[in-house]
Amino acid sequence: MNGFTLLRHRTALSLVGLTTLFATHAFAAPGDPLQPVEAFFPPGFGHPAAVVAIDSASNTAGDAVVIAQTRDSSLGQGGSIYGRFFSADGEGDTTPQLLVSVVGTNSELQDIYHGSVAMSAQSTRFWLLYVLEHNPRAAFRASTEVLLQEFSASGEAIGQPVRIVKLPQVTFGVAYGLSALPVVSAGPDGTVTVAWGQLAAAAAGAGIPTPIGGTGVITAAPFTSQILMRQLDTLSRELRLPTQVAIAASAQVEIPFFSQVEVPPVGTGFVTEPRLAYAPDGTLLVAWSRTIGQFSRYGVSASELRVRRYTGEGFAAAQTLVADIPDEAVVASVSANDTRYAVTWQERDTRTSLVQAYDNAGGAINTASVQTVNSPGVGLFTSGAYVWTFVPSASSPDFARGVYTQFFDAAGGAVGEPMLVNPSGSAATQAVEARVETAADDVLVVWRTRPADPEPDQVYLRRLEGL
Repeated sequence: MNGFTLLRHRTALSLVGLTTLFATHAFAAPGDPLQPVEAFFPPGFGHPAAVVAIDSASNTAGDAVVIAQTRDSSLGQGGSIYGRFFSADGEGDTTPQLLVSVVGTNSELQDIYHGSVAMSAQSTRFWLLYVLEHNPRAAFRASTEVLLQEFSASGEAIGQPVRIVKLPQVTFGVAYGLSALPVVSAGPDGTVTVAWGQLAAAAAGAGIPTPIGGTGVITAAPFTSQILMRQLDTLSRELRLPTQVAIAASAQVEIPFFSQVEVPPVGTGFVTEPRLAYAPDGTLLVAWSRTIGQFSRYGVSASELRVRRYTGEGFAAAQTLVADIPDEAVVASVSANDTRYAVTWQERDTRTSLVQAYDNAGGAINTASVQTVNSPGVGLFTSGAYVWTFVPSASSPDFARGVYTQFFDAAGGAVGEPMLVNPSGSAATQAVEARVETAADDVLVVWRTRPADPEPDQVYLRRLEGL
């Protein structure tokens, strides 16, 4: 945020005040607060108590949208996703808007159990991606729809939802089920990309892949694990279908845009946890994890973290092996600019989180930084510097409860020590999940809390000085 943006927070300034304002901002340090902590749900809003997930997105002007998913504690009883627009100057903020909601019935249980949001780079419109699950308690009657809906900044729906995929599908004796939650990202030209994980197995009995929110378990072998992507042309509202072309881990050739990212050898592992990030030049970075060994949700022999950058013309560069880990690990967040990218990931068993920056050729810019923390996120600045956010875990004695930022310069060196975002001792310190945006080279940190009863769950955000 520059001095002129800050001026829009003031209706009248004396010459002395103006001088003070510019001087204060000119010498501000990374992480300095630009605004107080703000609650997503205003006092008296009356939102449901259970906030189970959050996400955020921003545009190049520094505007942002935050979503909060709420649900009843009983599986199949429905859920809602609220959204709220926050303008860069603080003057165009909206109240929380109910974006989507479903209510389960005795004849059909329904759940909304995931939301991901993307914002157009040059406008205030945003796209909500969500998963609608039907009959989640019935393994063989359950189905999942992945839907994409466009909204204005005021929370008004634009057009009808676009169905990205419906699973499980059975084609020629093979069943396809959702294996990793979908994510969405918007490019600078307004196109929107969705990625998700998918398993294919013989469609027989208990081997039918079921939605990941349901009670069914994939027991059939062999199976094939894939990550698929689809792109929506926001002008024509037409979906570009993925081409069914498998990519070997050693592939070095250019391939059509939105092919399968990777298909491991049958029965030897699976790919999951896709993460997307567009760079300002329109290239798309895809990051994912690949486990080595037999399929397991909770334990594997090893993991690989990989990335692939797609050009604006629709072709992909070779994969880059980011990390080779003797444990199950997942990519938590990825951020990209035109010349480099930063990735943060977490090892499931040890809760060890790491962050590292790379050039476009996949060369590491620095040694990975390590903390035993939860919910890591990363945001890259145009200069190549980046910020890492995290929530301390129970085994983090060096940190008080809350949300922290750690800044890194363009060479990958740590700038200062981790800093607490939220005031110590307040209700906002009971953080369980966080997100970060580097909006207009400022930092927007969003987190959700789970305070003690009878206080409801809450979502907070705060803007900080960038680097």
